[in-house]
Amino acid sequence: MSKLLDNSELKTIPLEQSATQVLEEARTILPGLQALFGFQLMAVFSSEFGKLDGLDRLVHWGAIVLTVSAMGLLMAPAALDRKIGARKVSSAFVDRANQLLALGLIPLMPAFALECYLVSNVIFDNRNFALVTGAIVFAFLSFMWLVLPHISMRSINHGR
Repeated sequence: MSKLLDNSELKTIPLEQSATQVLEEARTILPGLQALFGFQLMAVFSSEFGKLDGLDRLVHWGAIVLTVSAMGLLMAPAALDRKIGARKVSSAFVDRANQLLALGLIPLMPAFALECYLVSNVIFDNRNFALVTGAIVFAFLSFMWLVLPHISMRSINHGR
């Protein structure tokens, strides 16, 4: 962890490389997200889905909407790149693409937490246990995707 926060190794990369990197990050995340979305859609057409109560069906619907929102945000940098033109790059594009990728993780946290709640509730038939499971998943992802990067950036900016 200390190596992660060591700013003596920080180097500025060329703008073109930074643009390529941000687009690659989006391409890395998307296949897993698309697989999740596919499983979410398949679940609706499963005979078991009809056995869920109204609340659990609503939870699943919410998770699907959040997943689609995340996909839209994560695919937006590629759409921006196409609109701007593959031969042009700017720091504004890189900044906006990074913002969109970061924003795309926000709806993913509750989407994963809701699905973990739902699966836990189906497996264990215990709504309280399922709520705790979903809350733990949400807290873990919040720490990994929001808190840890924030701590890292503060450490880098303060020269630690």
